[in-house]
Amino acid sequence: MNNFHHGFTTDLHNGLTVSVQFHDGAYANRDDDGVLQSVEIACWKTGEEKPRLWLTRDVWADDCSYDDVVGHISVDRVMDFMDRAVQLPTDYVSLLAVQRKTAITKQKIAELQEELDEMQS
Repeated sequence: MNNFHHGFTTDLHNGLTVSVQFHDGAYANRDDDGVLQSVEIACWKTGEEKPRLWLTRDVWADDCSYDDVVGHISVDRVMDFMDRAVQLPTDYVSLLAVQRKTAITKQKIAELQEELDEMQS
């Protein structure tokens, strides 16, 4: 097994960056002979500083109910993921990014309000 091939990321024309990872720390599996069986997939808005603006759930809602990445996707399904990602219009990707930022901001405001309420009681 070649341990130097850990995965790849690529920037798409529509403003998404797609990631397919299969290194030891990823949600990926190999069989006893080292043959890749499943991988970890993710995508985010291209050019975002960390923390990334994850959009994986919006592209691959099938198996992504709680995390920013989806693990243990069969190798056969990687092209389905890539196909979904590449077909999203640029305007839609931008809209998803705004919606995700809004949701994150609302969550942070709620957390801060809760802390303030605790301090005042």
